[in-house]
Amino acid sequence: MKYLHIILIAAGLSLLQVLAHAETIELPANRGGYIISELDGSNPRFISPVDTQINFIGAMGAGGARQVIIGFDLPDLNGRFINATIEFRMRDTDAVSSFPWFNIDAYAFTHEPTEKDSYLGPDDRSKTRVGSAIMNNHTQDGELISIDLSPFLRPLYVNGKPTVETLFIRLNPDDPDGDLSTGDLREGNFGRYRPIIITGANTSEALLRMTTE
Repeated sequence: MKYLHIILIAAGLSLLQVLAHAETIELPANRGGYIISELDGSNPRFISPVDTQINFIGAMGAGGARQVIIGFDLPDLNGRFINATIEFRMRDTDAVSSFPWFNIDAYAFTHEPTEKDSYLGPDDRSKTRVGSAIMNNHTQDGELISIDLSPFLRPLYVNGKPTVETLFIRLNPDDPDGDLSTGDLREGNFGRYRPIIITGANTSEALLRMTTE
């Protein structure tokens, strides 16, 4: 028991040392835009720079479909990479603005986005899915949305330096048949989500939080 007590004390001290040296970096989104297309995903166009139009994801009625892409320039780290998350909130009111029948998934990639990155559906095998159903029709007003990027980013850091310049996250509807026109499209009920990613002053509400030691 004496030795077990010593081991537990040593483990506790080691944990305290790690916590004492842990550092969290907060980075606002500074890249990205959105992809607009027909409701069936045809004729996609990537639109940049980032603005408040990326606060809509899903069917936009006569405006077609919209997907969001947010990007972060990756920093050098002073310590060893521990974990990373992206966080933002839904609107304080009308979080799910028109009762969509689909969820929103998150995919990560590292190349400059184009219209070729458009995808409406449940399983885009050309990219790495980092979040499944991060928004759904039970999402509450003001709810915090969090995406764990640790498994994706950890291999991209070598000795504190990223092997790529920028991380991009695409938020897109996982509509089963990839055609948003098949849902309930009554006036004012276009099936879309309204997270707050960019404010009216075009400042980022989406943060990438990275922890190092």
